[in-house]
Amino acid sequence: AIVAWHGVTIDIEESIAARRSQAAADTRLQAFLQAVPQIVWTADATGWIDWYNDRWFEYTGQTPAEAEGWGWQNAHHPDDFLHVMELWPRSIETGEPFELEFRLRGRDGTYHWFLTRCEPLRNDAGEIVRWYGSNTDIEVQKRAHERSSRIAVTLQQAFLPEHLPTHRDLRFDGIYKSAESEALVGGDWYDAIDLPDGRILISCGDVAGHGVAASVSVGRLRQSILLSALETSDPATILERVNTVVRFQNASAASCVVAMLDPQSLELTYALAGHPPPVVALSSESVSSLPYAQAPPLGVIDDLRAVTHCVTLVHDAVVAFYSDGLTEFAREIDVAEARLCAAVGGLVGKTIDPHPARVIARAVMGEASSPDDVALLVLQCANPSATGIEMEGATPLVKRWLFHSSDARTARASRLELMTFLVALAARDQELSAAELILGEILANTVEHAPGLVEITIDWTASRPVLAVRDSGPGLPEAVHARPRVPKNPLDENGRGLFLIFTLASDVRVEAPADGGTRVVATLPLQRRMAASSGEIAQT
Repeated sequence: AIVAWHGVTIDIEESIAARRSQAAADTRLQAFLQAVPQIVWTADATGWIDWYNDRWFEYTGQTPAEAEGWGWQNAHHPDDFLHVMELWPRSIETGEPFELEFRLRGRDGTYHWFLTRCEPLRNDAGEIVRWYGSNTDIEVQKRAHERSSRIAVTLQQAFLPEHLPTHRDLRFDGIYKSAESEALVGGDWYDAIDLPDGRILISCGDVAGHGVAASVSVGRLRQSILLSALETSDPATILERVNTVVRFQNASAASCVVAMLDPQSLELTYALAGHPPPVVALSSESVSSLPYAQAPPLGVIDDLRAVTHCVTLVHDAVVAFYSDGLTEFAREIDVAEARLCAAVGGLVGKTIDPHPARVIARAVMGEASSPDDVALLVLQCANPSATGIEMEGATPLVKRWLFHSSDARTARASRLELMTFLVALAARDQELSAAELILGEILANTVEHAPGLVEITIDWTASRPVLAVRDSGPGLPEAVHARPRVPKNPLDENGRGLFLIFTLASDVRVEAPADGGTRVVATLPLQRRMAASSGEIAQT
């Protein structure tokens, strides 16, 4: 074919032939892709989708006109859409392949999970000319994966200790963080148990593998460690006996540290089997890993020979037992270990924060997630005389709690600790119900209406305790700063809490601090008895 343009003759036969050839190739490709069971689609260089195979229309119920271009957005689950619109335009801009799991709505209104992969096609100059993508329905696999993960999480939670030992001058706190991929849940644990002879058994470990099998292995290991500890106080002997059990059952290998603590002498004996050594801070300047002789992990060899070490702790000392997920979440393990030592040292002499394990985990990992489980158990040898808290006998008279309002579990624990403190000092038990009601109403309002950090302080240096609750929420309207009126309907929850607080407590103040949030101050209707017995527990 010959065309003339402004007196110039051009032979376009080759161009026409090339376009016909490309069109024929596209037709053959589309005919082939119609037979593929997955959803398949193509888009131009800008991401405009110009073709789907029939699987898309069969699943979504869209017409070709509705689906063309960016019409696919209407089929996306709203919870996934923003993430899709963050990554897909980035791939269009950079030319990087696109891969993501998200949910698509079917013609019946239900959503299925799909795995989408998309690759660019480039010309000889390296420019993107088209995109080819596929959507594979993974709903069945996703449900099976979620079920397995739920079982593993449930088992893991069941095997973690519900309560940690409570002693006058000792404080335990633990945290378990599941892996970034929920399929990897299940292999790590921490534990601390009061034994009948007064010693405290401590263990921390990591089972090889993940999921349900690993969670079951955790339960068996903790049970074997406890049974062995009831017969011997030597950590090395405990590890050797447990190793025999693991080998006999042909169970998964596991790294582990076992320790025994004497609460009176603060003597800590410990032994390791393929596990990171605990970090100890005897002072803020003296922080290091405990000396150790490393034995192989449990279940690797028949004749395990562990070594028991001993260290005597001091008041204000802090010890961190942890699994390697805490320091191996990133490639810079040395940096993570340095952060761990600094965080442990930073807790020396500081017993006010209610969750030192979270403080350490946050200092080491920040907001990063880990590709593996993380187990962390923190021991603080609290020295009441060094805390600066006023004491009566063995019981502190000023106490402080911190928790996040979104953490219902911690809020409940703080409420329980607070009531334990009030019970220890109250002169008459019959007064406690009113105090508990006031506390419950204040905390309920805080958790419901004030997202963020909550600080609770009780000052019982006077005859009656003064409760102060400070949150970082949006603040309360001016109407509640005055004494609330009696609710017209006694069953109506709206306004009832504030009415009860103002009625049962005295000197109630609702303040708006200059830096935001709300501070509620109330004097509780309790009398303090004149002296606290020396046997009462001090928790700060």
